[in-house]
Amino acid sequence: MIKSIFFIINVVLWTFLLGTLAILLGFIDKKGKLISFGIRCWSKILIFFSGVKIKIIGLENLKKDKNYIFASNHESNFDIPLIFSSINLHLVSIAKKELKKIPIFGWAMKSGQHIFIDRFNKIEALKSLKLAKNSIIKNPRSIIIFPEGTRSFDGKIKQFKKGGLSIAFDLEMDVVPIAVCGTRNVLNRGSIFIKPCPIQLRIGKPVNINQWKNKKKIDFANYIQKKVVEMKKEWIEN
Repeated sequence: MIKSIFFIINVVLWTFLLGTLAILLGFIDKKGKLISFGIRCWSKILIFFSGVKIKIIGLENLKKDKNYIFASNHESNFDIPLIFSSINLHLVSIAKKELKKIPIFGWAMKSGQHIFIDRFNKIEALKSLKLAKNSIIKNPRSIIIFPEGTRSFDGKIKQFKKGGLSIAFDLEMDVVPIAVCGTRNVLNRGSIFIKPCPIQLRIGKPVNINQWKNKKKIDFANYIQKKVVEMKKEWIEN
């Protein structure tokens, strides 16, 4: 209980401090690179104060001078600091539009050029993805998406939706399947209490999107989901 309260205090404190800095930097850092670095620092700070031990597998699959679309399963709110602290690239998320309204946190995401979509309005979501495409072309950066659409209730990986992954075809960017493992044990859905359990981030090999151009997008979504499931299964078995 005390550790969880201490963690929450640090979440609020560092979100306010670094979030405010990100908002101010947004006026001069139009590409969001400094803000991306700040989000990575924020994530590392939260990992530190949580007491959670993390292990990253597969970083050697990534090239530092290249941008990717990362497709991940979604177990917990703790997925965010795990992913952003682990991947040393200019990384932004495709997030639900509700997050944009959160004081400081949402404003900082907006300053950092993160992409917001309306999950419940297909037409508006497609408009947002089109704007995102133009934004990524003008200001190249990597993207993290959660194709399940929401956090899993039971930890099982749900069907990957083709909509979010369709941006990979438009941008012709390689897709990297990644598996967050164990974050649900750290911070369960609906809970604010931290349990310092060991977790992993498993990074797969990039998938060349050009090899899928003439195939159905739903087949591609199923393929990426299969890769994520396989990586998580390896964690369970080990």
